[in-house]
Amino acid sequence: MVIRGSAWGKNNRRELRHTLGRFLAILAIVALGVGFFTGLRLARPAMAKTGADYLRETNFFDFELRSTLGFAGEDVAYFAGLDGIAAAEGSLNEDLLTTCREQQVVFSTHQLLDEINQVVLSAGRMPQAANECLGDDRFFTEADLGTVFQVENDDEDAAFSQQSYTLVGLCNSPQYLNSQRGSTALGDGSVAAFLFLPAAGYDAAYYSAIYVKLDENADAFTDAYEALSDQWETPLKDQVALRGALRQEELISDAEAELSDGWAEYEDGLQEYEDGKLEAEQELSDGKQELSDALQELQDGEADYAEGVETLEALREDPLSNEELADEIRKRMFVFEDIVTMDDRSVQRFLRECEQKDLVLALKGTTEEVAQKIFSNMSSRMAQSIRDDLEITTNVRVRDVEEAQQRIENVIRMLEEKNELIIIKGKKDDIIA
Repeated sequence: MVIRGSAWGKNNRRELRHTLGRFLAILAIVALGVGFFTGLRLARPAMAKTGADYLRETNFFDFELRSTLGFAGEDVAYFAGLDGIAAAEGSLNEDLLTTCREQQVVFSTHQLLDEINQVVLSAGRMPQAANECLGDDRFFTEADLGTVFQVENDDEDAAFSQQSYTLVGLCNSPQYLNSQRGSTALGDGSVAAFLFLPAAGYDAAYYSAIYVKLDENADAFTDAYEALSDQWETPLKDQVALRGALRQEELISDAEAELSDGWAEYEDGLQEYEDGKLEAEQELSDGKQELSDALQELQDGEADYAEGVETLEALREDPLSNEELADEIRKRMFVFEDIVTMDDRSVQRFLRECEQKDLVLALKGTTEEVAQKIFSNMSSRMAQSIRDDLEITTNVRVRDVEEAQQRIENVIRMLEEKNELIIIKGKKDDIIA
């Protein structure tokens, strides 16, 4: 209870008069706070609507599904076929360690999707090749377009299909509504910016995540959207667990199949080794036999050589001491001019086998005696024909004459080997008529 005219009231009025400026300042601060709070309360619906419109225009996902084992294409098709699901798309996400602006940094890369999480291009163009990408327009500027980022990840299992990526455009993404870009196990642990790559920019047999869009629509940041999310959260978690178990079974089955194939390859290799070992042992045995045969041939050759040396020494002392060898030498010493030593029947025999053009060329370079021997053993008609050819055959090369004589000599030797004619050469008692 306050008593009018009391000392307490007088003291307050006196204090107020002395500190009127401070009192008015506090009153203004309170009024400003109330006004700011009222403005925020009134601006929230407008801000929420703006955010919801942006998310709707970019078709932002309703649920992001992840599994420690990743997802296969069959999983994406499964979720896309569930009742109440408007769309489901598999996506890859991989951290890229690279050098930018002379510093090693980490970029979080995402796959460009066909329907969900559409980026908004702010500069440049969309990627058209597997080694092109879009960049975070809060980190990069148009001056950075054309920059090439080399993949410096140590992990050989990184899902990138290219060794480098060229920045061709800048964008913003509904997946990054604030300035934070997340953390990573690479580099210094922080993500500098994001990149978006085409599907061909990755090389992986799995998806990192599946993004789901529901059939039922509700604006983000509303109670209706929260209720819709709560309605779907548990069923989708259960389905992810179910698909994860199936994928685990599939991976185990694939691993067992690879292990079985590995054992089969090992057994095949072992069998091949055993077969090769047996074959090698057989080849070694054959090689030893061949070596033994070769040594025997060498010994036989040495004996033949010694015998040949002995025969040669004997021939040096008496060329005709070895009748068989002397006869063979006499036969091999036969030349074209030796035709005059042959009997007429033998001459007539080999003339039947000779080409007329060879006879013409051979007679161009022989003696009159040889020519007479040949002409006397052929018909007068044939002899006249050859003489006519000899008259018109001029400017003949010596080599052509020698080759023609050699061919006739070969004919004679061939017929002699067949015992169809006799070469008379050497001792007078070689032939008994």
